[in-house]
Amino acid sequence: VVGGAAVAGVAAAAAWVSAASSEPVADAHPTCSCACRVSTFDDAAKTYDKEIGTDEIVMGLPLLRRWLLRSARGRVLEVACGTGVNLHLYPSSVESVLATDAAPAMVAEASRKATDPRVSVAVATVESAEGGYDTVVDTFGLCSVEDPVEALRAMARAAAPGGRVAVVAESMGAVTALGLA
Repeated sequence: VVGGAAVAGVAAAAAWVSAASSEPVADAHPTCSCACRVSTFDDAAKTYDKEIGTDEIVMGLPLLRRWLLRSARGRVLEVACGTGVNLHLYPSSVESVLATDAAPAMVAEASRKATDPRVSVAVATVESAEGGYDTVVDTFGLCSVEDPVEALRAMARAAAPGGRVAVVAESMGAVTALGLA
C-alpha cells in the first residue's frame, strides 16, 4: 500500500509539473512510415525479448497472453507476431497457426521459436491478411501500425464467418483486453 501511494504521489506530481509547464509538449506519436517502423523493429529483433522480458513479467503480460490465446481454435492467423512470444501458447484446439509480421528480422526470430508443426511464420502486413481464419490474434501489435482502426478492420476481414478476432492492446499506458466478433 505504501509503495502504491508513493507511485500515485510521484505520478500526480509529474502530471502537475507537466501541466504547469509552458513549454510545448513533444508529439508522443510523430509521423513514422511503415518502412520506418519495420526498420526500427528489424534493428531491435535480436535483443527485443531480453529488453522487454522483465517488463512483461512485472506487468503480468504472459498471463494475459495465455488468457487470450486459450480460446483460440481452428485455423489461426496471428498478425504482428514479433519475435514469436505467443507461439508456444496455442492450445490443442488450434489446427494451424500462420504467424505474420512486417519486419523480416522479427519473423526470423519467430521462426526459431516455431517448433510446433502446426505453426508457420511469414513476412506479411496486417493489411494483406485474407479471409478464412477461425481466430485472428493480435497481442500488442496495434501500436506498430499507422492506422489501428484499419488494422482492426483488416483483422475482421481475415476472420471467417463466425470467426473471432482476439486482441490485447496497450492504450495510454494501460493494458486492455478486447474480444471482437
